[in-house]
Amino acid sequence: RKAEIIFGILEDCLINTDEQVARKMLNDPDVVCTRQIFRQSRACYEYDREYMWAKEFYESESRTMHQLHYPDFDRNKSMINHECDLLSQVSGNCFKRILFVGSGPWPITPILLAERYKAHVDCVDISTQACEVASHVVSKLQMRKNMSFFNEDILDIDILQDYDLVYVAALVGSTDQEKRTTLNHIVHRLNVGATIVIRTAKLLRTLFYVEVKPEWLGQCVVHDGGIPPGKVIVSAMLGRKK
Repeated sequence: RKAEIIFGILEDCLINTDEQVARKMLNDPDVVCTRQIFRQSRACYEYDREYMWAKEFYESESRTMHQLHYPDFDRNKSMINHECDLLSQVSGNCFKRILFVGSGPWPITPILLAERYKAHVDCVDISTQACEVASHVVSKLQMRKNMSFFNEDILDIDILQDYDLVYVAALVGSTDQEKRTTLNHIVHRLNVGATIVIRTAKLLRTLFYVEVKPEWLGQCVVHDGGIPPGKVIVSAMLGRKK
């Protein structure tokens, strides 16, 4: 719980810091040196927190996520609504098969996507534990027929042509090179017309996540979703393969 308090304070600082001040801070060599430590700490915090809530859910008598009173549920839903509004403008509202890369142990976004689009969602994560726990969550929600879990590295998956929508989590790739390599691998294997949604970060939020550059999606028409309203840490960038 101490980590939750600390990261809550940090999130408020990242969100509320003036843009000019934020840019000055990001050019500070001392801040640059600590960026990777921040990202690694954030990744560990998010995973542990998701694991705790996922386990609490499938071991409880709660039948829906709402009954569990997960504190970030509304924030997650707000982010997804923002992304889906962008998707409707760029690619429409009809997706038959969705891939989510980096789904973690508490797959809220894949679940909400499956419900919203009535589509099958395949979830990929390099963590065996995350896939096992997420599978328990989905089974309890009676959504196993709508979702599948694969304990694999996305870089080892070459057949992606079946997907018309691919989501990439903010924590997939903790460095520019890792993120760029991942996106290049995915986009290169998508069919023309397929859409990729990348969760990215801007300004001081890049202390937690990699900021994706539009030029990394060279084979796509890129749409920058900007910074969502409210206390949302991540931003969205959309690319439609041309």
